[in-house]
Amino acid sequence: MSSRLPDGWKHRCIGDVLTEHQDRCGDLELEALSLTKGQGMVKASERFGRALHGKDVSRYRHVRRGEVVLDPMLLWDGAIARLWRFDEGFVSPDYRVYRPNAKIHHGFLDHLLDGHHMRLAYKNNARGTNKRRNRIARSDFLAIEFPSPPLPEQERIAAILSSVDEAIQATQAVIQQTRRVKEGLLQDLLTQGIGHTRFKKTEIGEIPASWQVVALGQVAEVRSGVAKNSNKKLVDPIEVPYLRVANVQDGYLDLSEIRTITIERARLEKYALKAGDVLMNEGGDIDKLGRGDVWQGQIDPCVHQNHVFS
Repeated sequence: MSSRLPDGWKHRCIGDVLTEHQDRCGDLELEALSLTKGQGMVKASERFGRALHGKDVSRYRHVRRGEVVLDPMLLWDGAIARLWRFDEGFVSPDYRVYRPNAKIHHGFLDHLLDGHHMRLAYKNNARGTNKRRNRIARSDFLAIEFPSPPLPEQERIAAILSSVDEAIQATQAVIQQTRRVKEGLLQDLLTQGIGHTRFKKTEIGEIPASWQVVALGQVAEVRSGVAKNSNKKLVDPIEVPYLRVANVQDGYLDLSEIRTITIERARLEKYALKAGDVLMNEGGDIDKLGRGDVWQGQIDPCVHQNHVFS
């Protein structure tokens, strides 16, 4: 981080403004809360579909509005939040709970914790042999530095950033409403067409009388992809990028992490994706099944895993 700061600013570390506490629930009647990566704090019943019934929660941590909660195992992936929506609740004893002091404005702190510099610091300080089990030590978290302006300037910065957030939320609300209108229009156009007055009943519902029901295989070539087989000896092997189930999301492609696979050169044409190919996950957990999008030729060449149909 640069050592040059505006007049009145100073370098601080997280430990200067946050103090960990381990208040327990005891016999208090509180709502169970949980962290979601990059989304903040939600009620456990909203995330998991159920609350904790019949479980001894006396050792769980008591948290109050404005306190910072983080999951040290997943902090690198954004599992940190402040309790804006709730007066108080309890969280897993595996989480850490911190109380801000008077050196930092609550709104400034909220934006700071989600800033690019901080997220990079979380990842750089995570330690472990498995990415999904990386943990950040208390000392490393508290030692993360940030530039700290005087309190009045912190408040002004927080107000500006909050107004930007409000504009983003308003825009997202319009986008969501427009998407709902489009979905309704798609449903009407793809099942009723334009201007039809005569309809017929079919195995997939009522459609215009002049339309036909066809199988997908009649209008498209449905292809499976490459199956991983590390024990098979390959003739003239080449290493190429390939799409996994994790890359094919619901209506978009996540290409932030593209792995490679070794295949025979003669099979590249068979499995290579072409611009315009429709992708769909054919299996896996229920949240992965049926996810899909259209390939636009972003990577060439690129093949696909056997659990991703094209």
